[in-house]
Amino acid sequence: MNNETDISKSQVLAKAIFNLAEQLQLQESELALVLDLSEAELSSIINQKELEPDTTVGKRAITLINIYQALFGLNGGDLSWMRQFINSPNKLLDQQIPRSLMQTEYGLSAVLRLLGRLQPH
Repeated sequence: MNNETDISKSQVLAKAIFNLAEQLQLQESELALVLDLSEAELSSIINQKELEPDTTVGKRAITLINIYQALFGLNGGDLSWMRQFINSPNKLLDQQIPRSLMQTEYGLSAVLRLLGRLQPH
């Protein structure tokens, strides 16, 4: 892979994650927790407009994107419904709120697994 391709992927991932956070109304402090970053580290990524996909942070970002895509697929992109889902206690997650649960690696995976089970097959 050449540097231009790597930089392009990094820029695309950063833009995607920031757009997703805006659509789901995640605050920067929440996004930092989801990505397991300090707010200063997230601020640096925002300023550089790059997020490396092959890093731990990049992989968490990709998981968050997969969650967004699964939510989108369940309701055709109804943002109000998607926000309601991530902000409401969920019986299938032991009454935990996905928005809070996603702030840990385990929680990110649990929410993604749940959405996978909810997808029509």
